[in-house]
Amino acid sequence: MIAGLEGVELAYLAAVFGVGSFIRGFTGFGSSMIYVVGLTFAIPASEAVPLILILEVIASAGLLPAVWRQVEWRSFAQLLLACIVATPLGLALLAWLPPPPMQAVIALVVLGACLMLRAGWRLEKQPGLTGTVGVGIVSGVLTGATSAGGPPIVLYYFSSPLAIGAARASLIAYLGAADLFASGMAAWQGLIGTETLVRVALAVPPMFLGAWIGTKLFHRIDPNRFRRWVITVLAALSAVSLVKALLAMLS
Repeated sequence: MIAGLEGVELAYLAAVFGVGSFIRGFTGFGSSMIYVVGLTFAIPASEAVPLILILEVIASAGLLPAVWRQVEWRSFAQLLLACIVATPLGLALLAWLPPPPMQAVIALVVLGACLMLRAGWRLEKQPGLTGTVGVGIVSGVLTGATSAGGPPIVLYYFSSPLAIGAARASLIAYLGAADLFASGMAAWQGLIGTETLVRVALAVPPMFLGAWIGTKLFHRIDPNRFRRWVITVLAALSAVSLVKALLAMLS
């Protein structure tokens, strides 16, 4: 047993990290949603969320240099400031709620975002300050509580008139900064211990491999077609996770 996990559990988590980081490298989003849905099948949400936050920071650091010039910095700053204000509330919910309800919340959030993206929902123009701050607050609460603060930001950028390259770059920058802040808050609240750090070290190799492959494929495959497939997989995982959580709550 390593870091509280058996061999089969370690292999399963390595597969989750590899698949999630591959999708993040390709689309710029989706890894935290796959991580959090996949990991809650094996470990409690209170253990999964801090682990995911740290890994997302590492992944963003590896992806950001290549897309730095494409980031839409104005919306990034507005979203991030709102997220920073709201993240402590999400972390308080993480420490307070038991695992099954938290898993159900995560699944519902991800499933709702997937359905909206799959339906092709789009905005005619970029939201103003009020709308941007509102999205950032929702993302902050979800980042602290579930580590899956990406869905509102994905909807914000990929339903806007921004080019796909700029939307992907802005997502990478935002998610890295938001997760860095949330990781610091989680450490301050005592949610990150030695076991978490050992799990991070074990997850880094498959995560970097997946991100490298995904980034290579970004320029070779139609992003819109692949994004539809990713959303379908995420929706299916979320539905299964929701059923699992509901059954646990009923029992």
